[in-house]
Amino acid sequence: IKPKDKREAYFMTIIKRLSSFKEFDVPLKVLLQNGSIIQFGFTDMSLVEAAEKQQSVILTDEFNLYRQFKENVPIIYFKQLVATELHKIKI
Repeated sequence: IKPKDKREAYFMTIIKRLSSFKEFDVPLKVLLQNGSIIQFGFTDMSLVEAAEKQQSVILTDEFNLYRQFKENVPIIYFKQLVATELHKIKI
């Protein structure tokens, strides 16, 4: 299938990439047993649980999430990463 325009080409590329990704479900019971769900919510705790099980990296701009879980899961604080990279640039 040949894309008609840039937008369609973009989505075709995304679809192709996503089709190779492995999907991982976090059971609701696991989330409900996690005491941090009250502080961080369902989405963030799903990411943390999935990262723990799959040894995946979380990239976040939420400092509290980073601070709470940096010892337990691979997590990168995006703003620190940007600051580190900007420091390397000489103007």
